[in-house]
Amino acid sequence: MSDEIQTKHLFSGLFKWATLVFLLLAAIAAVFALVFELRSVVTLGTVVSARFSQNALVFTEPDSGRLYYPIIEYEASKNVFLRFESSLPYLGKAPNSGEKIAIRYVPGEDRQASIDSFVNKWIIFLVFSSLSLVFFLSWIVKK
Repeated sequence: MSDEIQTKHLFSGLFKWATLVFLLLAAIAAVFALVFELRSVVTLGTVVSARFSQNALVFTEPDSGRLYYPIIEYEASKNVFLRFESSLPYLGKAPNSGEKIAIRYVPGEDRQASIDSFVNKWIIFLVFSSLSLVFFLSWIVKK
């Protein structure tokens, strides 16, 4: 076998395995998202403040890279208020204090709360699915 054919065969195998690994990770992420969806409830939370990260975006103007992570308070049960910091930031503009935001949380589990949005639920699934698709298409093209 020539070196060129061996290299092509090696990359084809790597792309195939990368496709399978990212597809498996996407499936796991989808299961976690669905389980969270089934176990959680939706309520309104109130933005109490926001932590910001300065110059968080590379290759941008010095002041354009501010990311704001809202800190949200919600009532988990009667007169029991909990707070959490959103794992996904707002870009450029801080959310207003006092602003009401729909959140999703698992009753009895303080650490499992997030802003109720499509992106918060499905971002990990979408990233792994996209990577799987890229490697799959690369594998098909390399054949």
